[in-house]
Amino acid sequence: MGQTAPVVFAFPPGDQSLDTTSALVDGTYEEEALARGWVVVSPVAPGGVSFWRGSEVHIGPILDWIETWVEPEGGLIHLLGVSNGGASVFRAADLHRGRFASLTAF
Repeated sequence: MGQTAPVVFAFPPGDQSLDTTSALVDGTYEEEALARGWVVVSPVAPGGVSFWRGSEVHIGPILDWIETWVEPEGGLIHLLGVSNGGASVFRAADLHRGRFASLTAF
């Protein structure tokens, strides 16, 4: 396992595509995460199926994968979601109770 760090699992808005996810990470999260020592993981919806309407089955395996290379600070991951990502945050929190330190949806 890697180092301990605060980890945020950030669900993207809209179609949750690679373009949307990359734009949000590159334009919004990257600079602050690097400056503060946070790890940001932002998934892309497989096949265009959002994480609150079918792709939520992938959330648990992604969380498990994160924990193989970084130990989340306090043993818990922070959830963040914008628009459709906000809906995904609530789905993730419901399905994986006890794995999250905080939940932010906007």
